[in-house]
Amino acid sequence: MYTKNTDYQKVTFLSMTCQVHTLGAICAKGSDIIILSNVDPYEDDPETILADIAEGALGAGAEKNKSMFIVPDRREGIRKALQLAQKDDLVLITGKGAEQSMEIGGQSIAWDDRKVVREELLKL
Repeated sequence: MYTKNTDYQKVTFLSMTCQVHTLGAICAKGSDIIILSNVDPYEDDPETILADIAEGALGAGAEKNKSMFIVPDRREGIRKALQLAQKDDLVLITGKGAEQSMEIGGQSIAWDDRKVVREELLKL
C-alpha cells in the first residue's frame, strides 16, 4: 500500500471480499479516500460484506461520508471515485482486474472495469 503524500490524495476504490476487516484497515491507513463497492458477492449478502469492510476501515480511522463512502453499485462507486479525484490524484480500482464478469446472486453479469472507467471518464 502506498504511503500518504501531501502533494496529492489517493482515492482507493475498494471492492474485495476476503479478510475484509484487514483490507478495510489497510486501505484506511494508506488512502485519503476510500469508496467501498460490490464485487462478486456470489450468494453472500453484499451489504454484510461492505459493512464488514467498513468496520475495519472505521476502526483504523476512516470517517463515514468524509474519507470513506459506501456505494454498493459498482458503476456508481467508480463514478464517485473519479469525481472525487483531483489533478495528480491516484485512483486505485481493486477487485476485478481484467475479469469480464461479475457473479451476483447466482447470475453472471457482463462487466469490465476498464470499459466502465473509460465510459465514466468521458462523462466528467
